[in-house]
Amino acid sequence: MPKRNDAVLSPGLLEIPAADVGRAVDFYQRVFGCVMEGLVDGARCFRVRTPEGDREATAVIRARVTSDETVLNHFATVSFGDVVGRVLRHGGSVMILTKVGHSDTPFAYCRDTEGNRFSLERAGSQTR
Repeated sequence: MPKRNDAVLSPGLLEIPAADVGRAVDFYQRVFGCVMEGLVDGARCFRVRTPEGDREATAVIRARVTSDETVLNHFATVSFGDVVGRVLRHGGSVMILTKVGHSDTPFAYCRDTEGNRFSLERAGSQTR
């Protein structure tokens, strides 16, 4: 598990539907170094802070209602290569690994253990 938080999350709330909430919790804790902070109405919540502690986000992992329910969350990370490696080691997959536009900023479309797609980019890039 990472020693510090590698994720910088935006917007401030992520929603992650899961067929197996425990498996999803394990995946996100191991990949991003998050700490779970408890249950809210049967969902697991965790808070992620930037390494500087100046921004944070809350993620909710809840039971999936229908089999085709999914979301697309975006993560920027200071340790792009390390996070991509942890995605693969902990049961996720990388569908596309590329660069943003004409820049050298690495970007990936991934799937978590629940089949949800999410994107990763190196923190500090200006893609918006």
